[in-house]
Amino acid sequence: MVPSDSKKLILEDMFFPQYRKYVNGKNFFKIFSPFAFEEVYFIGKKQYRRSFQAKTYTDKMEIRDLLLNDGLLVISIEASEFPG
Repeated sequence: MVPSDSKKLILEDMFFPQYRKYVNGKNFFKIFSPFAFEEVYFIGKKQYRRSFQAKTYTDKMEIRDLLLNDGLLVISIEASEFPG
């Protein structure tokens, strides 16, 4: 496990946008900053899109978890894999 201070440094060194997806392959994220992302998700064959702005501490932790997840739930992907 990486100490909190190390995680803060990792976030500060990131370039944006960052791209992630859940391991189930149904939710994709384009992360613009530690405070905002766009999500594309699939229910059946239908595609949905939502924009998200962090307003609370919990919101910021959700984005932090997307950025720093160790691969158990979230995988880093290339921009070309993000559904257009």
